[in-house]
Amino acid sequence: MGYSDIVATADALALMPTEQRMEIIKAIHDKSAGMQLFRKLRNMSTKTTTLKVTEALAVGAFVNGPSSGVDAPLIETTTASWDDVIMTAEKYTAIVVIDQDTVDDTTVDLFGEVKEQISEDISAKFDAATFAGTGAPTSWPTGGIVTHATGASNSVALGAGADMYDDLMSENGVWGLVEADGFRVSGAVGAVTLSARLRGLRSSDGVPLLNPAPAEGMPDRLNGVPFILPNHGGFPATTAHLIVGDYRNAVWSLRKDLEITLQTQGVIQDASGNITHNLNQQDKVALRFIMRLGFALPNPVNKLQPTAASRSPFGILTV
Repeated sequence: MGYSDIVATADALALMPTEQRMEIIKAIHDKSAGMQLFRKLRNMSTKTTTLKVTEALAVGAFVNGPSSGVDAPLIETTTASWDDVIMTAEKYTAIVVIDQDTVDDTTVDLFGEVKEQISEDISAKFDAATFAGTGAPTSWPTGGIVTHATGASNSVALGAGADMYDDLMSENGVWGLVEADGFRVSGAVGAVTLSARLRGLRSSDGVPLLNPAPAEGMPDRLNGVPFILPNHGGFPATTAHLIVGDYRNAVWSLRKDLEITLQTQGVIQDASGNITHNLNQQDKVALRFIMRLGFALPNPVNKLQPTAASRSPFGILTV
């Protein structure tokens, strides 16, 4: 037995039942706007996954003249090409240290409290990294969806049009910009503060743009598509009021499901190497959470916008 010994995973999992781990995973999914709207790929078998994305489309044409013989027209050739988009699994980690006396004396369900906090934190960190690049691993798309959309000029400042309805729904509104790039809006994510403004928004025919959820447990609908208002603090509210897009073109995957281990021995150090906790000598326990996820923005070519730099499946209503 040494200072770095820990309780084996198999022993720890006896204290962390499978159903409780699944509860956390479900809570993460339900709180994360990205995990609800992005296309979930099958779990990654290695650290990186290569996505084949269409870069050039095959084209043909009608021909005139006889179908055979010396006077038959020559058939032109065409080509198609694919680009490689690499999705890399990166690690989310957290260690929660608790005094053993607190565990013994409290009447509060400490694991339940930690479970709730960790599920919300993973959701917030994932959304912040994917939507705006905040705290994102360097292997993930720089600046996230916001940078992808603004780089393709798919952003509209609130108040740029005649009214907010115009900012959203006109030809030059965020919906129109996404459609002009060859995509159909499949979902919308917004800042919580936007909800009150949208509730009073109507078309010229008096039709509300924002409608309540069609069933319990489902999101509200904005112009007919799912509309999510995350309240975990991970949405880039200082940059965007609303992010709409064809969310099938944002993909994510798991390399490693959520792993939870209980540690009763060992030390925890800060970035300078200083020991901040000695679990055995200070009579403390630690819960360690690890999850590995990947994220990518494929952006396939289409006939309406063949230029990659000018194409994005997303549109931003900016602050």
